[in-house]
Amino acid sequence: MLTEAAIALAAAGGTGLVQAMAEDGWAAIRDRAARLFGRGDTAAEQEAGTALEQTRAELSPLEGEARTAAEDAARDLWTARWRALLEADANGTTAAELRALFPQPTTVNNARSYHDSKQINITTINGNPTFKL
Repeated sequence: MLTEAAIALAAAGGTGLVQAMAEDGWAAIRDRAARLFGRGDTAAEQEAGTALEQTRAELSPLEGEARTAAEDAARDLWTARWRALLEADANGTTAAELRALFPQPTTVNNARSYHDSKQINITTINGNPTFKL
């Protein structure tokens, strides 16, 4: 079972991916995230990269409420995948690698959590995430 901090980190990772999909540095983030999801397995890395690119392609043409709804669904999907990766991490390195994926200070308000339907606000201050339920 994940800690609240790990659950919040997964939510921040899902949000970070969806936000990065609309930015210029997307290819670098996609490749780094795919490597994390692949965990050394080339086929799994390629599958993750393809899935990330497919999500981006689905979001790109959308606007307004349709885009917002699709971004919410994408955020939920990638948050769930980060959670699964964190849960399977036997040596505890995934959390640090996920934090390093999005090193820029960001604020994620109202990030969704699958844990007891709690709402978690995540803010990064000086590179350190803070979590508020």
